Amino acid sequence: MEILNEIFENSGCIDGITILNLNGDILFSAKFNNKLHKNSGNYEVIGKNFKEIYPNLSIKNSTMFQAMDLRKPIYIKDQKLEYYDGNYIYINSLSIPIRNAGKIVGVIDLSIENIKHNNKEIENNYISITDNQFDEIIKTLGTKYVDTKYCTDDIITANIEMIRMKKFIKEIANYDIPVLIYGETGTGKELIAQSLHSESNKKSEIFIAQNCASIPETLFESIFFGTTKGAYTDSIDSPGLFEMANGGTLFLDEINSMPLYLQSKLLRVIQEKKVTRLGSKKSIEVNVRLITAMNVDPILAIKEKELRQDLYYRISMLKIDVLPLRKRKEDILLLTKYFIAKYNKIFQKKINGISQEINEKFKKYDWLGNVRELENLLLLAISMVDNNKEVLELSDISFNTRNIDLEQDNTVENVEEIGIKNLLERYEKDILQRMLEKYSYNITHAAIALKLPRQTLQRKIKKYEL
Repeated sequence: MEILNEIFENSGCIDGITILNLNGDILFSAKFNNKLHKNSGNYEVIGKNFKEIYPNLSIKNSTMFQAMDLRKPIYIKDQKLEYYDGNYIYINSLSIPIRNAGKIVGVIDLSIENIKHNNKEIENNYISITDNQFDEIIKTLGTKYVDTKYCTDDIITANIEMIRMKKFIKEIANYDIPVLIYGETGTGKELIAQSLHSESNKKSEIFIAQNCASIPETLFESIFFGTTKGAYTDSIDSPGLFEMANGGTLFLDEINSMPLYLQSKLLRVIQEKKVTRLGSKKSIEVNVRLITAMNVDPILAIKEKELRQDLYYRISMLKIDVLPLRKRKEDILLLTKYFIAKYNKIFQKKINGISQEINEKFKKYDWLGNVRELENLLLLAISMVDNNKEVLELSDISFNTRNIDLEQDNTVENVEEIGIKNLLERYEKDILQRMLEKYSYNITHAAIALKLPRQTLQRKIKKYEL
């Protein structure tokens, strides 16, 4: 993690991720800073060529093309990023080539806005990353080596089912048996995973959390199982996640994002408690407590061939279902008080409650983003209100304004005025929007939940400009 902190000036975060193929076509784009995409949304650039979006960059001056050409990670500070509309900003950018069977097939780029830049033109200075630094970067992508700080006492609830779940966590904490946590996005699955670790006899050992959806497919095998020098061009001796978590706990979120052919290898590791590095014939014994999580129904994932049935039975020997917030309404006020106290301290505010209007709205709200959505709403509200304010009002809360009151629209007068086709399209757009938000804009997961082909969902996303 030290090399990433050094590269991105100890910011603790990045502003954008982009993945290109050899032709420069954008396969994936996630921009967390609006300045990095201006008028182009994350999904509007998918399928377009990189040079269409950023015309000032070329094969000669882009870190991404340089990384693919030189077959080495390339870092540049103060790279000018100019848009087709003439606007521009400066960024720090780290581009890492993606290999498959020894061949370069694309590149992944991590970037952050250089807010310290004084807007003067500067010369591009490319820096190659060493193999050891490259290994460190790859191993930290989406991986958290956590000093677990949560236990069952941190699960705030008055719901009887959730209270039973907390008791169940304590009962099974010391069982060396795989656990599967199933719950919607934002319900706190990692909080539960950390609680399992903290309540167990492994609490003094390492806890590693890895989101499987954040790993490019070509890197799965090397990240999970490790590599040996000579396995492919420029490969080095490097442990995988199971070796690094040996003696402790490995938490794999969105396990169904792992390719099916690698799921069979994962199953073998779980059964044999041995791992073989890529390019090696030597087996290494590992003692790891495995906790996995999914935000889609496992049975549906099996049906849609996202999850192997034999792997499911192995990882779900113990299973924890986490209730969505809309099914534990009695917890909303408890959580609200907790988050108010938390962010009062951070922002030095003195909020001591919420209005009755907010209380009623919270009870009726869908909470598609669950506890995380509630926390984000309160974080934004408390950070923005006046320092002297003591009670949050409804006007202080920024709800999702796209929600539609279906009962109000479903009248003969509205049907005659709007037309059945337009009304149905309005409903369809709202439902698609809700499902995309629920699954954090993971099109595959949303398509499964909607029981639609992925291509159909993509077409509707384009149609409704979601």
